[in-house]
Amino acid sequence: MDSISKQILRSPLFFPKLLIAALLVYSLVGIPLFIGYLSRFLHQLKNRRDANLPQWNSWLALLIESWELLVLITIYTVLPILLACWIASIISGWLGWLFWIPIWSLPWIPAMLVVWVAPIFSGIAYHRYLIRGSIESAFDIRSIWQTALCNAEQLLILTLVFWGVIFIGFPILGFAIAAGLTLYFPLVFQIVDQQTYS
Repeated sequence: MDSISKQILRSPLFFPKLLIAALLVYSLVGIPLFIGYLSRFLHQLKNRRDANLPQWNSWLALLIESWELLVLITIYTVLPILLACWIASIISGWLGWLFWIPIWSLPWIPAMLVVWVAPIFSGIAYHRYLIRGSIESAFDIRSIWQTALCNAEQLLILTLVFWGVIFIGFPILGFAIAAGLTLYFPLVFQIVDQQTYS
């Protein structure tokens, strides 16, 4: 995992390219462009084993390229996190109303576990899509779950580091998200590939 991280960090104009990504994330409306750029990078990484960040060009093409990864991140990460937090907030509200003791925070424990593990499934699903070339393969829940279980220790540690980067980089959140995702997905791919080809 160390080698691919170094390759990405040493790619030409790494910081200027990441700065563009960070500005897009800050703007919110630019997030699909960043996801398209990330998708282009991951395609390049899988097809040509090229870990250098691509150029920022063909912005319309980036929007078109973004949809698969955007859908998978939404379904496997964003929606589960939002749903878990919504359920936790309702249950904690009920507990806070029924009991005058600090057990209202208990429902947030499983919600935070969902937050912790959810990105893993986006990474595995997109890996399956790139390997098999069909979006249907990214919705093979059983295979994705089995892959996650086979690599659970490495993926959980990696995802904890990812959230740590987001937390530590909160004052510069756009940059932290851009850097975190740019490194996170290739490392998930590498972990899954090791299990696939070992």
